[in-house]
Amino acid sequence: MIDETIATIIEERFERFIAAVHDGRRPYQWQKRLVLTIIGSGRWPDRLSAPTGSGKTMVIDVHVFLNALAGLSREDEESSDPELVAAVRGLCLETLPRRLVMTVNRRSLVDDQYDEAVELENRIRTVDREVDGRESCILSLIRHGLDAREGAIIQERGDAESYDSFRVTRLRGGEPVDHAIREWRYRPTACQVICATPDMFGSRLLFSGYGTTPQARPIEAGLLAYDTVLVADEAHLSRQLVQTAKSVKRLERSGNGVVLRGVSPLQVMSTTATQTISDDDLNVAVEESDFETDTDLCARLTKPKPVDIVTVDRKDLARAMAERCVAEYNAKSVVGCIVNSVKMAEEVMKAMRSIQKEWRKEGKTFRGEICSFVGPMRRYDKKQLTDSDLFEAIKGNEQAVESTNLHYVIATQTLEVGIDADFCTLITELPSASALVQRAGRVNRRGQRDSGRVIVFREPDLSKVKSIYTSDELQYAVQWLETFEGIDSGLSAWACTQNPPRPAELSRAALQRLESWDVENLSHTDEALAADVNLPFQGSSDINLWLRDDLLSEDIPDIGVVVRSLPENDTDALDLLEVARPVADEAFPVWNRSQFTEIEKQFDSRTPFRIFIVQAKETDEDSVTLWNPQLGALSDCLHSGDMLVVDESAPLFDVNLHVLKTKKGSCETDVYNRCQDQGVILSSDSDNDDDSGRLKRIFSAIRSKDASEASEEDSLKTDATDIKPYLLKDVLVDDADRRALHNAIQKAVGSLTKFVESYENVLTSRFVFPLIDAEEPQDSWLFIQFAEDSLDDVTQQEMRKTVSAREDEPVYLNTSDGHQRSVEHRVKCFLHTLGLPDELSHDVMVAALHHDDGKKDPRFQKLLHYRMPKPDEYGEMNYLAKSRYHSPVYEAGIRRELNLRGWRHEQRSAAECWAKHDSIGANDIELVTRLAGTSHGHGRSCFRDDAATLIPQYVLDHRDSDPMLDIDEIRSAAEELFDEGMWERIISHTNMRYRYWGIAYLEAILRSADITISAEGR
Repeated sequence: MIDETIATIIEERFERFIAAVHDGRRPYQWQKRLVLTIIGSGRWPDRLSAPTGSGKTMVIDVHVFLNALAGLSREDEESSDPELVAAVRGLCLETLPRRLVMTVNRRSLVDDQYDEAVELENRIRTVDREVDGRESCILSLIRHGLDAREGAIIQERGDAESYDSFRVTRLRGGEPVDHAIREWRYRPTACQVICATPDMFGSRLLFSGYGTTPQARPIEAGLLAYDTVLVADEAHLSRQLVQTAKSVKRLERSGNGVVLRGVSPLQVMSTTATQTISDDDLNVAVEESDFETDTDLCARLTKPKPVDIVTVDRKDLARAMAERCVAEYNAKSVVGCIVNSVKMAEEVMKAMRSIQKEWRKEGKTFRGEICSFVGPMRRYDKKQLTDSDLFEAIKGNEQAVESTNLHYVIATQTLEVGIDADFCTLITELPSASALVQRAGRVNRRGQRDSGRVIVFREPDLSKVKSIYTSDELQYAVQWLETFEGIDSGLSAWACTQNPPRPAELSRAALQRLESWDVENLSHTDEALAADVNLPFQGSSDINLWLRDDLLSEDIPDIGVVVRSLPENDTDALDLLEVARPVADEAFPVWNRSQFTEIEKQFDSRTPFRIFIVQAKETDEDSVTLWNPQLGALSDCLHSGDMLVVDESAPLFDVNLHVLKTKKGSCETDVYNRCQDQGVILSSDSDNDDDSGRLKRIFSAIRSKDASEASEEDSLKTDATDIKPYLLKDVLVDDADRRALHNAIQKAVGSLTKFVESYENVLTSRFVFPLIDAEEPQDSWLFIQFAEDSLDDVTQQEMRKTVSAREDEPVYLNTSDGHQRSVEHRVKCFLHTLGLPDELSHDVMVAALHHDDGKKDPRFQKLLHYRMPKPDEYGEMNYLAKSRYHSPVYEAGIRRELNLRGWRHEQRSAAECWAKHDSIGANDIELVTRLAGTSHGHGRSCFRDDAATLIPQYVLDHRDSDPMLDIDEIRSAAEELFDEGMWERIISHTNMRYRYWGIAYLEAILRSADITISAEGR
């Protein structure tokens, strides 16, 4: 229990925080109880029982507030709020999770939760600490607490006084793997909110992250298994995932392994709309007594929603629902009609149009406009909708209803959760009982009307209904619904909480229990196991067994469709897609796999268009392919996370609803330039304007300038160049040309973005297609993007030095400010902030200090000394850690020449650690050796090379290059490790000693330090 005085102080600050970020709103009583329960118990509850509409997304704010308190509890110096600091200093807040993962099995809800979290992030990041005021003071305090929680370790880019202490990430299917999706895993001490679909989270937890490289999977698995809380929204739909997630703590605490004190294994909180409480669960719930204080919540949850059940033959159903919609007209609000299929939605719309015509013939005025939603929209179009008066009308804004004259919305079940609607009345086709609860939640959602009627249409014989719901589900829905008929409360949210529908029957025989041998098999991320089955829609080792409630139903594909205006030449189109990869907001979600068959049929029709597959890979190698029927069925060529890109001529869309319509569809437009602010694609024939000829000359000039710089600097290679990017203003010097290009960019982007403001004065990468001027007339294409400024990719982590203020300074390996010392110091900061035990922290720091020792190989040093004179003799002060290449392709060519392709310097680092096991100062030499060897994600099972390949005769013959290095001792250690099987024994021992996720977490700490230091140019 928390002292009452302390609880009062914390409650008051929480109220101020919520008011500051939600425009004066007060938190509900259950939200304050959640804060105090977590603080008092030192962990998140097992369950949150809260009806639809009670503000469950507020758990994001709770998480951020608690992390800020945990940071403030470390403060010894004077604070702007000494009373709060004194109150929280004695509380056990350090082991509360830094990462909150919210999962829900609907992409639209993931997007909504993500948007909420981003808005909170922006409020906190943009607070002016110099401005006085109640709101600024509390937000500045929260920001200060989050910085302290992060440890004030990693600064935000371009801001020396701010730290990267709060991050928001979205992980869901149908969007590409980009920088933002990767960056979260390199911030182990930051407060984070990750919004994800169950599969995206679960696959990462099980070392099998969709769209990630095998080398990155241990980082994600380790970070998600420790210092993280999973909030499983609508947990009744993800029972297998919840059980799997709860297994982490059981497995990590089993046996006699080392416990990672200071960070807790994965915590799991299920959210549910029922009041069911298990004796073993710690539960927080909305309570009826809350309504005396939370009057607006009371209105939301208890305002009556009377129920009518209407039985109509199937042939008359659409007309009957349309007539009821018209009969329920309300001059100040919108009537909603939700049906179970696109076909029924089209029939109701047709019936509504018929009624309109009939009324006109009779001389009657049909009041109100009709709008339809029949599928998930791409985020770009959804954002346009949410910024419009139309959306405000759907949300119940009376002024918007008047200005738009919108009074009827016809929709499929997409609207149940996809749009925050607030209807005065709902007409609905009979769905399952649980879906009916969701649909009823769209009636009088804010409780601002006295009541809102729910009218349910059903067919007489439910056993013959063809629906996405089974006849048993429909029969039960009627039985459950009849218990609300004639009751004043009807289907109010609170009434549904007191009399909830039964959970859906599990469609599999039983839930699968995750065991240690399963985790051991999954943790071999760098080795292709012969037993793995990897069908297009089946994960490695069939991880669906531990993730899905239903193993037989067709998945909603985690694949999106993107429209692009592309060069006619296939090679140019492929090259353009390689550099200008799809972004999340331009992707149309795919509803089901049958749509791929329909796309194939349209491909074979008379309308010509191309289909490109952009694979969900973190590396760019062979990641874009041009599909044709000879490659096999389209659905068989796709994997989870992939993107389809089609030409603008593809008739696959409904241009009014902005959704996929693979039958009798129309063409959509390319919106890439309006969906991101990192780059722009231009065509010399854009809109056939008068500047097209000038643009073509400008593109040619840019290509010629860049090519001439390449030829001057590069005398070694003809198939690759290694040039430093130049400022565009230095490439394009004619003022008129620069103005013309600026106007074209401004027109393409449509607004004054960060890119438009700065593209001339920062480093950019430029790509012109075709690569050479063609003799025959054809359009030219230019893609400009900000130059890559971080080392996310595994290959870049190894080699390339970031674009930074330090780019012309050599990065040494072992000097006092060299790479390994810098990584060791960052690891020390991470471990101190995380509070891991001193003995364990010492070994991780030792591994950090030696993780790149293998780079002392003379061949590797020759690779790194490109553009630098090679020393006559190597020593601790002149070994390099990073190269000065600008192009990874060019570097790969030099690597091949030196016979280093596939050679792993960290494998040799492991051998050097093992050779020095008596002098290196390790408490656990096996841990140190393993962490050094796996510091780039390889070697978690075994390495490719034996000792003779790792340290070949050439290296032995050049042992005099560093007299202080005993290469024979290192070769002997390599033979013991990689020829005699000691490495495999070390992997097994450390897996058992630190457990599978625990050792992955330690690897993640070291690798995060390595990657972030490299990104800073050190």
